[in-house]
Amino acid sequence: FRDTYFVHELRGTKGATVHNPYSRDERKEALTKYLEFVDVDKLDPEQWWIDVGIEIHLAGHIVQWLESSHKDLLKFALPSKSDRDIVKLHEGKHFFLDRVAQLKDLAGFRLDPLTRGRDDGVQYVNVYTTDKAVTYQLHTGLWRRRNASDLLPAKIGRLAEDLNKMSGILREVSKSPHMDGNARFEVRINLAQARRQHTYLPEALIRRSVVAFPSRNWWLFKFYRLSAFFAVVTDLSTSEEQHRRWHASLTLGAMVVYMMNALNYREGQSADEQELLIACSQHVWEVDWDEDPDDVEEHPLAHARGLWFVSSVNMADKAARLHPRRLPRKETVARLYGEATFDQLAHRFGHTAILIDKPVGGSNVRRISNRRVDPRPAQWAPEDLSDDERDDIDIEGRGITLRALDQMAGEDLDDWGGAPEDQDGDYTPNAILALILKHFPHDVFSCSANRKDRRKTAYVLLSYEDIAEVTIHKFKTLDLSDIFTRVQARLCNAETWDMLFDRYFPPRGTPPIVKGEKQNFPYTYYYPRWIDLMNRVETERAAKLIRDEVRKKFNALHWVPFAGSDRMWTTGTSSSKLYVLLPADGHRGSCPWIAVNARHGKLEDVRLCREEDPDPVERPRKRIRLDRNPPNVDDPDLPEEEEEENEREEVAGLQENAANFYLMLREEEEEGSDEE
Repeated sequence: FRDTYFVHELRGTKGATVHNPYSRDERKEALTKYLEFVDVDKLDPEQWWIDVGIEIHLAGHIVQWLESSHKDLLKFALPSKSDRDIVKLHEGKHFFLDRVAQLKDLAGFRLDPLTRGRDDGVQYVNVYTTDKAVTYQLHTGLWRRRNASDLLPAKIGRLAEDLNKMSGILREVSKSPHMDGNARFEVRINLAQARRQHTYLPEALIRRSVVAFPSRNWWLFKFYRLSAFFAVVTDLSTSEEQHRRWHASLTLGAMVVYMMNALNYREGQSADEQELLIACSQHVWEVDWDEDPDDVEEHPLAHARGLWFVSSVNMADKAARLHPRRLPRKETVARLYGEATFDQLAHRFGHTAILIDKPVGGSNVRRISNRRVDPRPAQWAPEDLSDDERDDIDIEGRGITLRALDQMAGEDLDDWGGAPEDQDGDYTPNAILALILKHFPHDVFSCSANRKDRRKTAYVLLSYEDIAEVTIHKFKTLDLSDIFTRVQARLCNAETWDMLFDRYFPPRGTPPIVKGEKQNFPYTYYYPRWIDLMNRVETERAAKLIRDEVRKKFNALHWVPFAGSDRMWTTGTSSSKLYVLLPADGHRGSCPWIAVNARHGKLEDVRLCREEDPDPVERPRKRIRLDRNPPNVDDPDLPEEEEEENEREEVAGLQENAANFYLMLREEEEEGSDEE
C-alpha cells in the first residue's frame, strides 16, 4: 500500500444548510451543521475541498442565468485574473456551456480552471439552475436521458406512452404556485476558506446576470415543446416501417430525441450530435455583395432566432420526415441509433436488402493489408440491357406485379425537383430480373478468393479486364484452362445441384443477411436485388414461377463455385472423398472448390491450365474497384494504382532483404560460437 491515498466524499441533503450569506454567525452555524458527522479536529482543512453555493430565488418565478453574464461571473469567481485571462478561460477547452432548453440567451456553464484557479483557491466553478429538480431522478426512470434507439419499432410504443405521461406531469406542474427554480452559483474552494470566501454575490452582478420568468409560463413552455415531440413520435409509431426507414424520417426521429434531452438536460456535445444539429437547423442565404452575386451560400441559423427550430418538417407524407435536400451523413444517423451501418439500421425497420457496408474506423491505414481495395460489382442500368436480355424471361407478360416502392412525395419535394435520387428506382419487373441475371457471372468472379500470401498469384487467372467482360458462357463449359490451374471438384447430382441453386438464389421469405453472417454474397449486386425481388412479389405462386424460370438457366450451367452455407468461394483443403483434386498429381494445398453439373459432363472432362511452377511467386492480380465502364490506358487513376502496387512491391522487397540480413547475422554468430 505504499503511496496509497484515499478520497472521501461527504454528501449532504439539498437545501439543508440554507442560511443568510450576509450573516457571519449563520455561515458558521451552517458549516458546523454540515460537518456535524465529522471530527473536524482530526482533519487537515488544507486537504479538504467544499462546494459553496449561492442561490438567487424569486417566489413564483424560474430564475435563469444569462449567457451574456458569463465573463462577469468568471471574474467574480477568479478575482486575481486579468480580463485577458478571463477571455482565455471562457474560450478554452475546459469551459463548458450548458444552454437551457435550446434557448439562445439562457445558459449556465462549468469551468475547470486547473492551475489558473490556484491563486484564488478555486478548483471548480459550476453555474446552473435548479428547475431541473422537478424532473431529476437518481435512478433510471421516466425522465431519463433518451437514445435514438428508443424509436426502433420494438420500443417506440413505450416512448410514446412515456412522452404522454411526461407531458401530463408538466401540465400539472404549471398549475402549482410553488414550483420555482433558483439560479445557483457554485464554487469548489478549500475548506479552510469556506466561511470567508465567496460568501455573497454583489447585487449589481445579480441584476445583470439573471432573468426571471413566471413559473407558470416556464412550465407551459416546456409542456408545449414536449407535446410537439409527442406528436412527431406518435406519427412515427403509426407509420409503416418501410416508410420510417427513409433517411429523412430517421433523421427527424434522432433530432426529436436530441431535443427531448436538451429540454431536460444539458445539450449533447458529441461530433455526431453536432453534425445532426447543424444539418437540421433552419438555413438562410448568405450573400457577400463584394463577391460574385451568384456565389451564394446557405448559413445555419441555429439559435439566432432565440429558440432552436427544426427546418422543413413534413407531417403530411407517409411518415413524418425532414426535407431530404440537407441531411447528416447516413453513417452518422446509424451511429446515433446505435448501429454500425445505415443498412443495419434499415434492417431494424424490415429492410430486405443485404448489408454490405463496412463499419468506419478501427483499421490502421498504414498497414499494407488494410490498404487493399476489394473488387466491387459493376452496376449496369436498364438502358444497358439489350432487347433479348430484357425479355429473356417475360414475367410481366405472365401478370406478375411487385409491391409499390416506398417513395417520398409532397409539395416540398416538387419545389426542389422531386424525390431524392437515392430512392429505389422504378425499374420494371423484367428489367430487375434481367439485371440480376446479367450481374450474376460478373459478381461471382469479382468475389473470387485470393491467396493469403500476397506475393502469390490469385486462385482465378482472369485479369481485371477479363472479369469486367465476363458473361454467363464462362459457366457453360468445362474447359477451365483460362480460369484455374488447380481445383477441388465435386460431381453433383440433381439433388446437390438444387441445394446449390437455393444458396445462390434463395426462396421467398429468406431474411436479409446481417453483416458478418456470410462472406462474398453481401458484396455482390445480384444477391440483395434477388432477395428484394422475392420479397416484393405479391404471391408465393408468383415467386415460385420466377424461381422455376431461373432454375432452368441455372441447370444449364456446367459448373459453379461450390458455395458453402456461409460463403460463395471455399478454398480450404477438403478431407471428404466427394471432392477430387485436379490435376491428380499428388500436390496438396488450398485451391477453390467447384461443383460440376452431372447433366453436362464428368470430372474427367474438366480441363485446367498447365501449372509450370506449382508455387509461382509473381505479382498477384490487382484488387481494384470495378466500375461500370472498363478502364482504358488513358485512365488517370491507373498510374496512381500502379504507384501503389510498386510501393507494396518495394516494401515486400525491403522486408525480404531485412529477413536475409537477419539470417546472415545469425549464421555469423553461430560460426563464431563454434570457433570459440
